[in-house]
Amino acid sequence: MFYSKLLAKLVISVIALVSLSAFSSRETNKLPVHQGNKETINIDISGSVGGGSIIGATITFSDRNGEVLHDTASSSGNATYQISLDLIESQYPLIIKAEGGIDLVAGSAPDFSLYSIALTPSQEKTSNINLYSTLITRTVQSSSNEVTEEVLSRAQETVLRIFSFGLDPQLIANPIERQITADNTANFSKSSETLGEMIRRTRDTLITAGIQVTGNDIVDAIAADLTDGQLDGLGAEHANKRIAAIVNFVSGQVLMEAAANRLRVNNVVATDAMDTAIIATHPEATIFTGDVMITAAMLDKIRTLANSATLFSPSPVLDNIIDILSSLPSVDHTPNTFSSLFPIEASGGFSNTIQHAAQAMKSDLDAMSWAENLVARKNNPGHFEFGATSNTVNKDGRTVEITINRVGGSDGEVTVDWMTQGVTATFAQDYGNFHWSPLAFADGEISKVEVISIINIDMVENGEVFNVLLGNPTGGASLGSITTTVVTTDNNSHPSPSPILLATDEMIPMLSEWESIMLENGEHWGQYLTNLHPAPGYYNEQTTTYYDAQRVYYQIAEYTGEQEPWYSYALEAKRIYLNYIENSYSDYYGYNFSFPGYRRFAQGLYMEYALTGDAAVYANIAKMRDNPAFSFLPVQAFTSLWTQERYSREIAYALEAHIFAEKAGYARDEKDVARYLVMALNHIREWTTGEFSYPASYR
Repeated sequence: MFYSKLLAKLVISVIALVSLSAFSSRETNKLPVHQGNKETINIDISGSVGGGSIIGATITFSDRNGEVLHDTASSSGNATYQISLDLIESQYPLIIKAEGGIDLVAGSAPDFSLYSIALTPSQEKTSNINLYSTLITRTVQSSSNEVTEEVLSRAQETVLRIFSFGLDPQLIANPIERQITADNTANFSKSSETLGEMIRRTRDTLITAGIQVTGNDIVDAIAADLTDGQLDGLGAEHANKRIAAIVNFVSGQVLMEAAANRLRVNNVVATDAMDTAIIATHPEATIFTGDVMITAAMLDKIRTLANSATLFSPSPVLDNIIDILSSLPSVDHTPNTFSSLFPIEASGGFSNTIQHAAQAMKSDLDAMSWAENLVARKNNPGHFEFGATSNTVNKDGRTVEITINRVGGSDGEVTVDWMTQGVTATFAQDYGNFHWSPLAFADGEISKVEVISIINIDMVENGEVFNVLLGNPTGGASLGSITTTVVTTDNNSHPSPSPILLATDEMIPMLSEWESIMLENGEHWGQYLTNLHPAPGYYNEQTTTYYDAQRVYYQIAEYTGEQEPWYSYALEAKRIYLNYIENSYSDYYGYNFSFPGYRRFAQGLYMEYALTGDAAVYANIAKMRDNPAFSFLPVQAFTSLWTQERYSREIAYALEAHIFAEKAGYARDEKDVARYLVMALNHIREWTTGEFSYPASYR
């Protein structure tokens, strides 16, 4: 099937060479005349066409005066061209134009003319012809300046800054002169197709709105716009605010698809077609579209565009995009990672804003065409990082101060989580604050200092170590370069601190007796739980882990300052809990998730996740939240059960599951939380009045 598709496309391309007519476009702009050396020079010019995907295109050459040279070329089966020309220096710069042929990805003729530029004579010159070179060349032509290396360089910088679309500068720093090889063709093909699809969708959006335009019109409007260094609807003649606005928001849409490796070309997912074109033009290639990393710059671009879109068409989908991208580390990611974070339809979050831009009045267009620039310049929440890679316990031997800085921007109210992680030191035994804790920064706030308590005085004497981590930024902020700092102790510089005043029987009556009962029962049931492990009886296991045993064991460990045997008992409880959730066990009622609230264990699972970061535990925290006791029943029966006074505990445990899911990093389920709160309040009302009311709107 794979090779049959490829053969079919190649056959089409041969027919196209004979039958397709060239697209019409605006006349190539004449460049300012420069008199130079009149000696004839033989020049070999070659390059790729269409980002390495267009075969059978006709290549023509024009001198700086717009005169078309007689010599022409054609792009070959591997989407390249080569020609030898006899020229004089005064004919430069040359404008190279490609029309017609077959786009191997779209399976049809290209939607617009492509241009490139050769600035100075060289005996062997690479001049690729693609959408990047087209926008660069047309931007230069739209400028009134004489063409110099500086003008060309400025145009290239502007195009790549605004429309990099995942183009990796380490692989392709110059899209005109960098030779396209098996190593970089996937990156170049994918970014070029994304750029091309943006132009097609912009054209189609305007046509649907009753504005008749061509792909060439869109290219020329963008190029004229970019002459001032921004995509803002201003610039040279032919710049258009409506086109600028649509281009901005369509860019967000196609970038979402490309990042997930689900780019749709002409409304069809083009992943296989792009990979097929890569094989057809570079048979030796081993890197394909699924291997192209999603750059941090590309993710930042999507987030900025989503932020700008929400200014005009707010939506939960866009909010979700912003929140997820804000939580990702500012590094490159794989397409698989990106696609796992978003549903297929996520890119549709931009659709309403795109349609709004197509039909907007002038006042809205003024804002829309500037939207990305406003967000990028005015809404820069910055990055979070530690002030140092290591910190030392203070001379009092009791505390260590950790500085968290907000760099690169300080706009808006944002938060970041921090937690401690043992290396040689042990949580609860040596130091506090082991779980993720939010840290809020006000608008304009750039630094905070957190103080961590040292519990065990011997930790200082023994020179023990633990880490502090940053994670889960919100409000559009991201993580910076220093996200882990090491806390160390210097056992030569700290005096022995005074002992901490501990609770005594005089302070709490019968304290020692309560401690003895806690340890005796904890040990007894922990041993019983462990001994069940070889041949577990399910009902016995659940009885033994009654009332969140995992939480209890961790709390005993924290109280006593001793990890064992309590951590081992907690892990046995976790095994039973995960077995229950993942295998959908049921109790004597015979239904999944029918256990009453006192056998539910959200807090213990959260403590486990905060301590270890276990992905399986994280996933099951959400399952526990989404499946409260008796939720297997139809909503009417479920509601009826929970109206009974004796089930007040189920509502409390359901709310607790939501609280700890939020603590673990999940977004709040506003509807369910509101429903449970109403039920809880009505239970309180029932206790005092004997009357229960359950609003239909929350069912």
